[in-house]
Amino acid sequence: MPSNASKSHSGTFTELTKKRDKIRARIEHALAEHQRFDTAGKDEAAEKAEQRVKTLKYAAERIDAFFKK
Repeated sequence: MPSNASKSHSGTFTELTKKRDKIRARIEHALAEHQRFDTAGKDEAAEKAEQRVKTLKYAAERIDAFFKK
């Protein structure tokens, strides 16, 4: 294994499933936070929440793509 290989996406299928589920829970929380900021009119905080959602969705999609292989 190369020395620069990412270990953050390694593990058993059970571990990856748990990680994916935690990420999805964090997405739901971030979406709720984003909606709260939108209704309060806080633009900067809403942008940060939106970026967090995109990042978390990407991480969950990577795990799903691995499972499909």
